[in-house]
Amino acid sequence: MSAKSASLQSDYHLHVSLSDGSTQDVPCNIVRSDRKSYSISVDQKGTVTLHAPLQASETFISELLQNKSDWILSKYSAALHAASLR
Repeated sequence: MSAKSASLQSDYHLHVSLSDGSTQDVPCNIVRSDRKSYSISVDQKGTVTLHAPLQASETFISELLQNKSDWILSKYSAALHAASLR
């Protein structure tokens, strides 16, 4: 029998500055669990999820999401565009 790992989930809003001077708010799900690495995914509906270690600080998570904001925004926008065509 395997023991189920504890995980915590919270919401975060990534504020991305666009080239025209405006900002885009991208909602993100933060899932903390017993792991050592980080992963960011954007599903077909545009849901952004960051998987992080339990001990990850809010500051580090915020900085990581800001550092990856160009990639996140491109995947998020593409997913929303594709979803609107369906």
